[in-house]
Amino acid sequence: MTALPDDTTVPLHQVAGHFHGKGKYKLGMLKHKDGSILKPVIQEDIRGQREKSFYTKVFDTFCSDPVVLQLQSFLPKYRGCWVTQFNSTKVEYMCLEDITDAFNKPCILDLKIGPRTFDPEAKPQKIKIETEKYPAGEVIGFRILGMRVFQSDRQEYLVLDRNFGKQQTPDTIPQALKMFLNIPDRPKPWVLLCFFLHKLHSIRSWFLHQRHFVFYSSSLLLVYEGNTTKRIGCERTMNSNLSCEQNKGSFGSKSTSEDNDSVTEYCSVCCLSSNICESLLHDSTMSFICDVRMIDFAHVFTSHEKDANYLVGLDSLITYLFNIQNSLLHDMQ
Repeated sequence: MTALPDDTTVPLHQVAGHFHGKGKYKLGMLKHKDGSILKPVIQEDIRGQREKSFYTKVFDTFCSDPVVLQLQSFLPKYRGCWVTQFNSTKVEYMCLEDITDAFNKPCILDLKIGPRTFDPEAKPQKIKIETEKYPAGEVIGFRILGMRVFQSDRQEYLVLDRNFGKQQTPDTIPQALKMFLNIPDRPKPWVLLCFFLHKLHSIRSWFLHQRHFVFYSSSLLLVYEGNTTKRIGCERTMNSNLSCEQNKGSFGSKSTSEDNDSVTEYCSVCCLSSNICESLLHDSTMSFICDVRMIDFAHVFTSHEKDANYLVGLDSLITYLFNIQNSLLHDMQ
């Protein structure tokens, strides 16, 4: 068994990224006894330093930039750094919020967003490696790095890694996403998709307006509660900033009254009727049905341009999930 620094354990629900005891530096994600996720900052690697600088800037106590302040809500909370001795060497870790702590049986999907995964400082050999690693990513716009799905009938997790992700094509991605959503076994998957789509649209809205950063090889972490019999409570409500986007007759056939004067309004984000959508988004018992966070910022650079690469991947993911939702609701009619 690989040794661990004092006061740490191996995270139970890690699906991708650097695993402790593996890789060039043998350092990976850990969990501190205070509940924080620990991500190593390797001194010899500029990527770790860049990510630390990014978190420090975004969570600066004195930050007053509304664009950056809004970004905070899409990231795991940054709690500073922790330095310890490991194998007679000083090691520094970033302390981050563990998103999975809010869930009883967290189901997790890690997606690398954007067709281009190399940054502006990448050397020709790195560009070649990244380009050849997953050619389908140019079309799909994102790549599955790993997933864990709780299967209630077996009371165990289905775990898939990056090799599964590399096998996906534009034709198989919808089924892979359904596998993550546990369709058709999960009751009322359209409820879950409602929240995921709204959360993703909130992130998209931020990207459409921000001109601060560009994100390469960055990921989205999608998490939902796999235990459908358990409701998790918390002091804060995660869905407080979500709202229904009404659009008359936008989904399926128009629902009209006998005098044809009434037209059903649907949410343009999640396809549900506006009444159902609004009731779900404002239902406090649904506050921890799922979460979406941006993670992995080793290749984030300042920019005054729109981050078109990230938006291509994000829009593609939204489209795939929207089409799944659309199909589910049509099948219910």
